[in-house]
Amino acid sequence: YRVVMPDAGCCGRTLISVGMLAEATRTCARTATNLLNTLQQENAVALLALEPSCLSAIKDDWLDLKMAVDAKQLNELAARSMLVEEFLDARWNEHPRRPEIAAGHESVLFHGHCHQKALWGSQSGARVLRRIFGDRLSVLDSGCCGLAGSFGYAAHRYDLSMAIGEQSLFPAIRGAPDAVIVAPGTSCRQQLRDATDAQPLHPVELIAKLVTENGASNPTSSH
Repeated sequence: YRVVMPDAGCCGRTLISVGMLAEATRTCARTATNLLNTLQQENAVALLALEPSCLSAIKDDWLDLKMAVDAKQLNELAARSMLVEEFLDARWNEHPRRPEIAAGHESVLFHGHCHQKALWGSQSGARVLRRIFGDRLSVLDSGCCGLAGSFGYAAHRYDLSMAIGEQSLFPAIRGAPDAVIVAPGTSCRQQLRDATDAQPLHPVELIAKLVTENGASNPTSSH
């Protein structure tokens, strides 16, 4: 695949999450228009997102905002949008060429993002990892990390943020010191680094690490 990374603008998640809906509507309309134009110009097969909260804005919140963008186009955009790891999993078997990925021998713990779990389930990110790690992958039945976007950044909510993470997520991470920790959410990875000293990876980071370290990738294979 030829990957295009357009500077389309912000998904509006940060504005939506604090109730700035008028500003969010204008921001999201600009971004949606830019993305729709890019998809058409590039004849793109999909719009891929690394961050679940950004994708949730496109697939969920954008459809409710009263934007100056055709609703049919927004629905079509939402239908073509997915996580990178979802795209890889969906096309894994049908693609004629792909890099060889050495089977990982580590134990892997997967913590799903809250938006991801609510809208698509943790398996939307875990399926492609299970192809590589099999039963060495454990999907944590964990609650929120406590950071929740900008919620945990406020000094007066720090203690509450940590208490939320301590309910289920932090103990599970500390209880598996030798495991590789995977979390698709940016906020989740930051919170885990601060609270547990773990060094969590995005799912695609872990997959890329297995490819490049073993020198198995073909320059013309899918990316």
